[in-house]
Amino acid sequence: MQLTLIKRRTLIILVGCMSAMMVQAELLVEEGFVRGLPPGQVNTAAFMALVNAGTNDLILQTVSSSVAEKAEVHITQHSNGMMTMKRVNNLVIAAGERVQLEPGGRHLMLLGLHQPLVEGDDVKLQFTFTDGSQAAVTLKVRSVLNESTHQHHHH
Repeated sequence: MQLTLIKRRTLIILVGCMSAMMVQAELLVEEGFVRGLPPGQVNTAAFMALVNAGTNDLILQTVSSSVAEKAEVHITQHSNGMMTMKRVNNLVIAAGERVQLEPGGRHLMLLGLHQPLVEGDDVKLQFTFTDGSQAAVTLKVRSVLNESTHQHHHH
């Protein structure tokens, strides 16, 4: 009887460990930063490359951060000479693929900032996918004044 109890506890621990491993999304975040804006701004944007290092597609359902009331993926659209932003629900990151979040295209909006973000601050983001997996990332704030010196030029 004693041995059976030990086996049950071991099994419960193993199942718990396997579950914890399965909920971690295989997401890599590259070249990420949060745009630092002048004081008084209540919204900002984050830019990065999202790379799916797994063998299954990831469908981004929600993003959250303690620095803002809401975090949403948006896309900038040009229509009739006007630029508008539209929320993107369920961003698909195909297995082995890279999705770029960049100025003028898809990007992450941080809405309702709780405090001003200053150059060098850390911003933690929590990504949740439709399969229940999650990924966390910490990005640095980069001042809008320094953005032109940090831009990468791709050939």
